[in-house]
Amino acid sequence: MNNDAYAAALAEIEDGRLDKGAWARAFAESGGEESRAKALYIKARAESTNASLAWPDTQPPVEAEAQKHAEPENGNGKDFQANQPTEFYKAALGEKNSDYYIDKFRAFDEKGPGLHASWNWASFFFTAFWALYRKMYGWFFGWWFFGTVGTVLLKVPNTQIQQWVGIAYIASFLGFAVFANSVYHRKIKKRIASAQRSHTDVSRVSKRLTDGSGVHTWVAYISGAVPVLGITLAVALPAYFDYSKRQTIAATPVQAPAWQDNWNKGVIAPPTAPIQIDAFLGGIPRSSYESEVAAIRAKVELGEYSSTTVTLSNEAPHRLTLLDSGISEAIEKAQTTWTISGVIYSHIQNSSPFSLAVLGLMFHDGECDNGANFERFYAILLTPVAPSSNNVISFKPNSNFGGGRYCLIVQSVWR
Repeated sequence: MNNDAYAAALAEIEDGRLDKGAWARAFAESGGEESRAKALYIKARAESTNASLAWPDTQPPVEAEAQKHAEPENGNGKDFQANQPTEFYKAALGEKNSDYYIDKFRAFDEKGPGLHASWNWASFFFTAFWALYRKMYGWFFGWWFFGTVGTVLLKVPNTQIQQWVGIAYIASFLGFAVFANSVYHRKIKKRIASAQRSHTDVSRVSKRLTDGSGVHTWVAYISGAVPVLGITLAVALPAYFDYSKRQTIAATPVQAPAWQDNWNKGVIAPPTAPIQIDAFLGGIPRSSYESEVAAIRAKVELGEYSSTTVTLSNEAPHRLTLLDSGISEAIEKAQTTWTISGVIYSHIQNSSPFSLAVLGLMFHDGECDNGANFERFYAILLTPVAPSSNNVISFKPNSNFGGGRYCLIVQSVWR
């Protein structure tokens, strides 16, 4: 049997030009099962076309059926014509930018099947949000998954991987913007084809398309609110934490240093002669600072604190273990430093469970708050500072430094 006869019968079903008598008989013999009824109908109509009439031919003339579909059908308050896909596009798109997309879709239809290039600025800037806005859920979750994987790969400490991820990001954004209209066109055409398969009446097709048309307007509000919220938090949170820190500092009572309290109680013996220091580091009056230095020197004389000299090096130590930064911060906070006759003395309080062998120092002439050019060097202790002990180290720096104050920072420690 000629395949054209089967093709013609299938076309009658797809175009809604059914032979009502043949369809009713096929539907009855199939027991109401639509897919089986279609198969029986196609077979009967194909045999009828080849002049071996299995069933009587009650198919109306093609001209009459075409005229019927050319007449306007009222569906959900709108008029549609079956031979005008533009109206189906309008029903499926809704009102948001429908004219823009209809023009694009008609141009794509003229070019034939396949993807066609056409730039879309909204999809370029909003990508996943645009897909969700246009109810393209598969693309939305695809972008979400792609962004999650890319974020994880960017944290991998490999420059080459990070570069490839960046290239993939750029290519994906550009490619999606170029073909977004065409992808959307295919999605709308699938909706129209699905509605036409479910209904043979034009008005019912248009009503089904209209019921599922439009966009998610709430997506536009969210996509606009997210960057505004991010900017607000980026500005407000640091300001809030800074304010809380200042309030805490202001509420903390100022207490006399422990050395002064011990001095008053007679725990630390006063020195036999006053100490005249050349320069010092501290935020207390010079006389009080000299008293603190005297207290430390008294503990050295009594053997409670040890003392040692150091040698200086411009290179970091090798084959030693660099300790956690919190240990160096604790040493830096507890140190007291002064100079006499060009020699730097620094009280090191080792609160860690390790023996300190090398100190990483930052030095410059002047106060720490306004210093710009620090000199970095490493102090190698001839006698390591034992855990939970105190030591006064001394050395003569290579640079010249004036009177008044200077800045010395313990930046790192090794054991």
